[in-house]
Parts: sequence; structure tokens; C-alpha cells
Amino acid sequence: MIVLRLAAGGRIAVNPEDVVAAQPSVWGTVINLASTGDGFEVEHTVEDLRKRLKGLNLMAGETAINPNLLASIYEINSVLHFKMKGGLEMRQTGVDIDHFLDAIAQVDAHAAGDGAEATSRGNAKA
Repeated sequence: MIVLRLAAGGRIAVNPEDVVAAQPSVWGTVINLASTGDGFEVEHTVEDLRKRLKGLNLMAGETAINPNLLASIYEINSVLHFKMKGGLEMRQTGVDIDHFLDAIAQVDAHAAGDGAEATSRGNAKA
């Protein structure tokens, strides 16, 4: 478990493998959990959370996601739609499904230790 500061005050302990995504917000970052579908606003930045929560290793625009918690991905009219475990749905323009899957493969290669950097270009919308 890892303890994070809530933006409204207080703290929350989360299982790092349960964090689906981290999205920037006005007061910090919103994290979403796979097990409950809940979202919490924390004081930490997306970059700080990426360092502390190793599963958040794929960038979709300004949002960090855990590709191991993807439930489905589909592309319609040049808009990539992906649904995360826990119910979070996002869409991204300017990225085709092949590019997105290549970015996930780079994440897997990076985890295996070859030093690849993984990002997905475009604008993510939750």
C-alpha cells in the first residue's frame, strides 16, 4: 500500500497495482481505482505519481495510465476509445489503434529492461 495526500485534506492508502489512471486537475491529480471504479483527487502531480506508482507507465496526452488494466480498445473515425478496468472510459484523437498497441509493446519492452520510452500522442479525454 502507498499513502497519498488527498486534495481536500486527509490521506488515502491505495494498492499501487489498483491505480488505473492519473489525470491532472486544478488542485493536483485525480486517480482512478480498478477495484471500485472510485476516483480521488490527490495533491501529487502526475509525474510524482508515475515515479511512485510504477504501473502508470503509458502517457495518453497528459494522463498516465496503467496499460495492464486496459479492458478494451477500439477506433472509430480516427478517435481511439479505451475502457479501463473499474469503468473509466477515455478517448484520444490523433492516434490510431496500431500506434497505441505499439506504445503498449514499448512499455512491456521497457519493463523487460531495454530502456524504451512509451508515449501515445494526441489528446486524451476522460
